[in-house]
Amino acid sequence: MKPKKEISKSQEVPNFEVQLDQLKNIVSELQKNDTSIECGIKAFSEGLVLAKSCLDILNNYKGKITELKMEADKLIESELVL
Repeated sequence: MKPKKEISKSQEVPNFEVQLDQLKNIVSELQKNDTSIECGIKAFSEGLVLAKSCLDILNNYKGKITELKMEADKLIESELVL
């Protein structure tokens, strides 16, 4: 069995807040309408990647919250039976 490869801080995906801030900055730049079409398309493409990443992070958190809620419900249920 191979040992897990540790991810250094520099290799980590930026957290949700950082990515959301980057996405907001891209939106602000695109709304200024003073960007060339090439730069606008590049920024839009980067924005889509960030938006997908943010959505993936939120869905992951939603799954974790659902799991925790189910565990809490089971714990409460078992306490009531005792």
